[in-house]
Amino acid sequence: MKMTGGPDFGAIRSYLFVPSGNRRFVSKVSEMPPGERPGAVVVDLEDAVPEAEKGRARGELQESVKALAGLLPVMVRVNPYGSPHFDADVRQAVMEGVCAVFLPKARDGGDAKRAADSIAREESAKGLREGSVSLVPLVESAAGCSNLKEICSSTLRLSAVGLGPGDYAMDMGLLWSKEGMEYGLPRSLIPMEARAVGLPAIDGVYMDVSDAPSFEGDCRLGRRLGYSGRMVVHPAQVGAANRLYRADEREREWAERVKAAYEEAAGRGRGAVKVDGQLVDLLHYKLARRILSSA
Repeated sequence: MKMTGGPDFGAIRSYLFVPSGNRRFVSKVSEMPPGERPGAVVVDLEDAVPEAEKGRARGELQESVKALAGLLPVMVRVNPYGSPHFDADVRQAVMEGVCAVFLPKARDGGDAKRAADSIAREESAKGLREGSVSLVPLVESAAGCSNLKEICSSTLRLSAVGLGPGDYAMDMGLLWSKEGMEYGLPRSLIPMEARAVGLPAIDGVYMDVSDAPSFEGDCRLGRRLGYSGRMVVHPAQVGAANRLYRADEREREWAERVKAAYEEAAGRGRGAVKVDGQLVDLLHYKLARRILSSA
C-alpha cells in the first residue's frame, strides 16, 4: 500500500546511514564511484547523534541533504514519535531532496499514522507535492513486533518496513549477537507482514564491520527470509549488500531456463514441463519472471 511516487524501495539493496552534519562522512559518500554507491543514503538524526548534539545535527541537516541529493535517494531517520525531538526533526526533515522519513521504534499503528500526519502537514506547509515524502517504520521492540500487522497497514504513506535488531534485543533484555537468535522472531515476521500489504522489507544493520564473511552469510540469510535490501553502517558493507540481496547468477540462469521452457510448453497447450529433471508449472514460471525482473 503506497501513495508515493518516489524510488522503488523493492529495488534498493543497501541503505547507508550517515550522521547529519558529519561533513567527512557525507563527502565520502559523494566521492564513491557510481557503481559502488549504496542504493540510498539515510541521514541520521537519531542513534548516530549524541543527545547534546541533536540541535546542531538538525540545523545542519539541509546542508547534508543538499550535498547528496541528485546522487542517490536521500532519506532521514528522525527521533522516535513521542520523543522531545520528533516534531522539530520532522519539520526539518520534510524538504525538497528528501524522499522518505525513517521512523525508529514504532510501537504500533498509531505511531506510524501520527508520524504520517506530521509529514503531510509539513508537505502542505512547504508547498511540496502530497506524498512526496514516504514513511518507513522500524520495528525495534516487543510492542512493535506484537503490533506489526497494524503498523504495516497503518497508512498509505508507507513505502517499506524495517527491522531494528539491536534495540529489539535490548528491549528483550538480551545481548545483541552476530548469530541473531534473540531477534529471530521479528526478523522472520516482518517480511511476511510487509508482503501481505505489498510492501518491501528492509533488513537491520550488522554492527561487526570487520567480519565480512559473517556479514555476507547474514545477508544471504536475510534475502532467504524475504528482505529486499539492508541498512548498513559502513561503506565497506555496501558492496556485499548490493550483491547479495538480489538474485545470483545461478538463480538467474535457472529462471531463464524455466521461462523459456514453460513458454514453449504453454505454446503447445501444456501446463507443466520438466526443467533440470524437475517438474515446473505456472508457479515456477511466475517466480522465474519475478527473479528476472528484479535481477
